[in-house]
Amino acid sequence: MACRSIVPSISLGLLLSLVITGCGTDDDAAVIDPDKAVLAPGFEPGELVGTRILDGETDPHYPEDDRTYPYYIVHRGPQAGRYPFQSGDRVPDGATVVFKAIATSDEPAPQKLYLQGRFDAEGRIRGDGPLFQFGTTYSTAELLPGWFSREGAVAADTISFEVGPFDYTVGMRGVLYQDGEIVDRDQTPAELSFSGNHPPCVQCLELGNLHLEPDAAYADIEADNCNDAACLATEATLRFYLESDPRLDVDDPTHLIARPGAGTATLWVHPELGGIRHEQPFGEGWVAIPALGRSMVIAMHGKDHPQEPWRDGHVEERVKAWRYQVDYAGDPENRLDDGGGRDDIDLLTGLPIAENAGSPLLSDLYIDEDTGVWGNVVAVAVPAVLVLGGAEAYWQMLRQPGFLDCPPFPEGGGEDEILAWQAEPSVQRAYAAWRLSTVQLTPGTVRAMAVDQTTCEW
Repeated sequence: MACRSIVPSISLGLLLSLVITGCGTDDDAAVIDPDKAVLAPGFEPGELVGTRILDGETDPHYPEDDRTYPYYIVHRGPQAGRYPFQSGDRVPDGATVVFKAIATSDEPAPQKLYLQGRFDAEGRIRGDGPLFQFGTTYSTAELLPGWFSREGAVAADTISFEVGPFDYTVGMRGVLYQDGEIVDRDQTPAELSFSGNHPPCVQCLELGNLHLEPDAAYADIEADNCNDAACLATEATLRFYLESDPRLDVDDPTHLIARPGAGTATLWVHPELGGIRHEQPFGEGWVAIPALGRSMVIAMHGKDHPQEPWRDGHVEERVKAWRYQVDYAGDPENRLDDGGGRDDIDLLTGLPIAENAGSPLLSDLYIDEDTGVWGNVVAVAVPAVLVLGGAEAYWQMLRQPGFLDCPPFPEGGGEDEILAWQAEPSVQRAYAAWRLSTVQLTPGTVRAMAVDQTTCEW
């Protein structure tokens, strides 16, 4: 996870200062079918057959097969190829794994030795959701093994399947046949465990206006720049100017600008419930505050393992989804929804690819169609009177009749009178409205996690 701290302050031109900190083809496949065979009577189970799975080794019985088992196959990208691995290792998502087991028996022909395979898998849905478990039954033992001794003493065969983002345990066992019936099978099958999928990482979080162009330094998926220290250490400053201010340069990505026709906005606050919204909410008790609207873009750079590349022409597969959260010191319960996603570090944010607009001018959540970088547009709304007239003018506006209808301040009054005035319900509502409407001017942090799982809706 990576994060950036936002430390805004009000000054001439309304300066938002942001300081970045670090937080943090192979044809060896076996068909998986139910095994319906029944152990024939008259034999003690497990006495005649032994099985082991090769683990980081070649087959000592059949030297003509010089491959090291197990291995996985990466099917596309610059690192396509075959790679050996061992128990406990991690294998790329989408790769095909191939395991080889050796079965031995002391019984000679006419008995025949075969192998069966299966796997069990489990993993958290979308990373840390409910635990999902599934598996297969043993494959049929009706096909001759890939390698076998005509005397029936040793046989070897493989099993393969495509890997997903789960933890796997592969089991293989030897089976002894005679006259078309199973006469014995290994009662303690050999097992080997491994994990599938390399989780993606965050490379950088960039902040800027609607003209922000993502840094090309993070475009190379094979670059070793996850949680890039230089990105996290860079200090950026975003400025909030009036559109009439001669200092405003719309081509400067550090100067916040508004979408066409969206320079004015409304902040909705609920003094009693502590709510704050950019869109008009349902229910009573909400106070509408005229505001000036701007947009801040969070460019979210992430990358997956180089052996898990996206398909040609599908940059949207660079990172499948994100989790993010924008926090402010003035909103510790995260009641303000920021950006085009869920604004909750525990919830998944994504979008249907067919609906991707590819531009911050058209959507609050989009994927750059050239780089695969995700853009998240955060609405920044500041009370108009606060910007135009200053703090005292804004405080007077909140208290005035027809707005929150506060009684006049007791000018020249004693301490008891001032305390009594401050305790008035309408004054308390005005205080609460002030705090809520200036939430985005308090120190804040953007946190993000790259995720390579998504939902069927996306």
